[in-house]
Order: sequence, then structure tokens, then C-alpha cells
Amino acid sequence: HHSFPPFDLDVLEELHDGRDALLQKLQELFTLPSSFKVGTYKVEIHEMREMRMLGLGQYAHNNQPVHHLPVLFAMLGDRNTTYRLV
Repeated sequence: HHSFPPFDLDVLEELHDGRDALLQKLQELFTLPSSFKVGTYKVEIHEMREMRMLGLGQYAHNNQPVHHLPVLFAMLGDRNTTYRLV
């Protein structure tokens, strides 16, 4: 996952070629369309529906491993985005 380890921001920044690039990657996650393919499920499952209804791009709050993502903005200096999302 592109945002792990969330506890080592220096490594995350390095892996993404800098703070600005990491912030851009996070911003993309929240702004890309909430599109998906049902794949082997053959029908839209509730997690897919909830992600689309949330209206935050590819961010799916019902997926617990991503709960730290909105806070990463503030940890990287963009508190306004964290305030807006949380």
C-alpha cells in the first residue's frame, strides 16, 4: 500500500520522491472517480456501494487499514485538508 508505514513519514516521503509528490498521491486518492468493476463478485457488494456513496474518490472508510489517510495530510503540513475530510 502506498501509504505504509504511516508512522515513518520520512520514509514515505522518500518513497514518493518528496513531500509534495506524496501529498499529490494522497489528493488523487480522494479525488479520482469512485469507479470499480464488480469482478468475480458479479454484483456490486455493499463495500463498493458505500465507497461510491461516501463521495471521496477511491477512499473507502469501511476499509479500516485506510483510516489514517485523512490525518496524513495534517502530518505532512496540510491541516486544512484533514479538517475538511475529518
